[in-house]
Amino acid sequence: MSRWRALLWPTVAAMVALAILLSLGTWQLQRRGEKEATLTALTRGIDATPLAVAAADLRRLRVLPPGRPATAGALGELTRIRIEGSFLDIPGLPVRATLPSNTRGAVTGGIGFFWMSPLRLDDGSILFVNRGFVPTGADFRPPTIPTPQGRQTIVGLLRAPEQRQMFTPADIPAKREFFIRDPETMARALDLDPALVAPLFVDAERAFLNTGAEGVYCAALPELGFGIALKCDDGATRAAESMMATLLLRFLALSETEHAVVAPLSRQRLTNWNGIHVGDVRPAGDLESRVRNP
Repeated sequence: MSRWRALLWPTVAAMVALAILLSLGTWQLQRRGEKEATLTALTRGIDATPLAVAAADLRRLRVLPPGRPATAGALGELTRIRIEGSFLDIPGLPVRATLPSNTRGAVTGGIGFFWMSPLRLDDGSILFVNRGFVPTGADFRPPTIPTPQGRQTIVGLLRAPEQRQMFTPADIPAKREFFIRDPETMARALDLDPALVAPLFVDAERAFLNTGAEGVYCAALPELGFGIALKCDDGATRAAESMMATLLLRFLALSETEHAVVAPLSRQRLTNWNGIHVGDVRPAGDLESRVRNP
């Protein structure tokens, strides 16, 4: 009897551990299904002709989960849309983000910020636009990003507001520290009337980029209708990043703001721990000459 009693608690602990592992496995399978649906919706969205959405419809528009078919008054997340308006002449909001990268501070990865700017539409309503990922500075603070002037045509992917998760830090508006892309929260931080703000935002598109293992780098350029895939023989992400930035400078008509972010990645100054200049990562030969003389 005492022998069975000695086995009771280890058995209970093993059953509890098994239940936890099974629930985690089920959750992982659910997450896999969600990610596959998101990737499918993203691929379709990038390839689709942008849907013109009237300003008056945005504030009433509901965002469905990725992959769901559109219904009256609702569109699936990652639907490609086109909207026109003018950015408010106020600083945008940096929302902290971390994207996959092997190089800290890369324009396509590392620690940085999504730069959210409010766009005033023709009926006076406001739509937040994610203008892209911006790497942190040396002090890990957000850089200063100029606001485009004049009327803008924005083409991008429709996104639902982000939800604060259990471990998401609280925003600190006084320090311009934000951690989720939620239009209502951002509107209050900028002293905008939440009633005028669309309950969604748009990821503006110019290029979609992703880095892989062994120096692989890929980009989709929707406005040009083609993509780029490259690989460095030595497997170095930093060199692949320089090449990709150089090709973006070659093929895209970048604004001054965009050029200021991309150009430094084409030619990167290397320093040692003492801050002494020890070399550069830059395009060479035919690639560099084609950028200078397209």
